[in-house]
Amino acid sequence: MDICEVIDRLDLPSGEYVVLGSGILGALGIRDIKDVDLLVTPRLFAQLRKRGWRYSTVDIEGQMREKLTFGVAEAFQDFWYGDQNPDPAQLFATAELIKGVPFLSLAALLKIKQVLGRPKDKADIILIENYLARLAIPQSQLIDKAYVDMLRSNMSDPSVSSVVSHRKGEQL
Repeated sequence: MDICEVIDRLDLPSGEYVVLGSGILGALGIRDIKDVDLLVTPRLFAQLRKRGWRYSTVDIEGQMREKLTFGVAEAFQDFWYGDQNPDPAQLFATAELIKGVPFLSLAALLKIKQVLGRPKDKADIILIENYLARLAIPQSQLIDKAYVDMLRSNMSDPSVSSVVSHRKGEQL
């Protein structure tokens, strides 16, 4: 699944959503994904419901959560993991753009996976660490967005491009 194409077809307004969970793993080619989890503003949640997205409630980690579903996309208006309840506005503001689509950053996802520690999270942590090793980016540098932005802007520089190897379709 090309997650960016799926998101583009949903025609969501910029600044009112971020792709959560393993979405960034699919966008970066780290692993295949089967669905798309979205954190959306309450305003967009109401609009999607009016557009015919299927409404339901679901128990996640012992708490009831409202969910809208349309095809492989699931939209939520809140997000928590473990005992953490990040501010949605902060998640929107710090999203990592890939092909114009805002994703929860790889650094944030890695932290979440480490906190949750479920078997599927442990498998994803290994995949993320292997991905970072291939890019020669230490985990400590992943948090430094300026470093990643520098890599993006200097891909034509031979000293940078020799360190960063890209697989087909992979983007920083």
